[in-house]
Amino acid sequence: MTTRVVITGRGIVNPLGNKISKFKHNLYSLQNGIKKIERYDTSKNRIKVAGIIDNFDESVISRRVNHKIDTFIRYAVYAAQQAMEDSGFKECSNYNSYRTGVFVGNNSGGWDISERGFKELYIDGAEFVNPWQATAWFPAAAQGYITILNKIHGYSKSFVADRASGAMSLKFAYESIKSGFNDVVVCGGTEAPITKLATVCYSQTKDLYESEEAVYYSLYNRGNGIVLGEGSSFLVLEELEHALSRGAKIYGEIVGSKSNRGDYIKCMDKLMSGLELTYSNLDVFLPEACGVYECDKIEDRFIDDVLSDNTIISTPKQLFGHQYGASTVTDVLIGTMYIEDSICIVDTRNNNMRVSSVDEVDTILVSSRTREGINVGTLLKKYRS
Repeated sequence: MTTRVVITGRGIVNPLGNKISKFKHNLYSLQNGIKKIERYDTSKNRIKVAGIIDNFDESVISRRVNHKIDTFIRYAVYAAQQAMEDSGFKECSNYNSYRTGVFVGNNSGGWDISERGFKELYIDGAEFVNPWQATAWFPAAAQGYITILNKIHGYSKSFVADRASGAMSLKFAYESIKSGFNDVVVCGGTEAPITKLATVCYSQTKDLYESEEAVYYSLYNRGNGIVLGEGSSFLVLEELEHALSRGAKIYGEIVGSKSNRGDYIKCMDKLMSGLELTYSNLDVFLPEACGVYECDKIEDRFIDDVLSDNTIISTPKQLFGHQYGASTVTDVLIGTMYIEDSICIVDTRNNNMRVSSVDEVDTILVSSRTREGINVGTLLKKYRS
């Protein structure tokens, strides 16, 4: 029997909202989460605006844990907790912590605690350095804390893969269930790069947006560079029969994920043909749409030459920035909302976005692409028994 993988839980920390209900309201209202950076002096920094979270309540995490972790971990722990509570899988009678995994994508670790550590070491003295810094900055720490705090013991992984970090997390979480390693995976991505040092480092790629206007454009020869965003998104992936046995609510089904290096269209072709689908079956396409011309033109060609004219192109990250490790998981989470609500954020090609009601959203393609040409395609469908 073919193993099917469904989504049974969702959680989010985002410039548009730190809970699903708030995020959805602001997303469908087309609120702009991109703002001028005010948490530090940007006068000598090329990066002036970003997708910023300015209302995160740290009390949602215990004080005992809070002083040991960086901001990117904090976002991940809370988003993952939301997803687990939404799913409710830990309350079911057949819950097995050794058949449950945690898969997390993160591109660059903990900048906030590292910056404070440099100050403590070089200005205050070595004795003032937070002893937890050694375990709080590295990218795998988010996955580690989620597993420890929730006593999850199953097959788990962390992924560092540039803008595809979250896409790889999702791909291998899906495959771990398909291959029988896990029944349930808490899967997501997280990023918190809006610090003085982080933005200096990111800007060295020359890929980032450097104007002071709080906008983010991508695709169709209008890209103005990557606008960094911070936040975290998590999903609970679950083997279908396991989900049905406990009466779980199902938000959608992951039916496939493929990756390759180089030929973007070939990657998407392999994904679609492997599922015996054609591009005419796609209702919505959520592209990488990072805003860098050399990257965008690859997806422009895919949209113009391959996709059906009836496929909706949706680029919601223009409202909250590119979250690198959290980017793809956020897009898939948004895809579950489109399926649930029969509503889409439509990119109109003229620097405007609009909210559109549709009869039904059944099939969604989400793509991710790294700076060095690694492509990942993920296909999400409305669940049907």
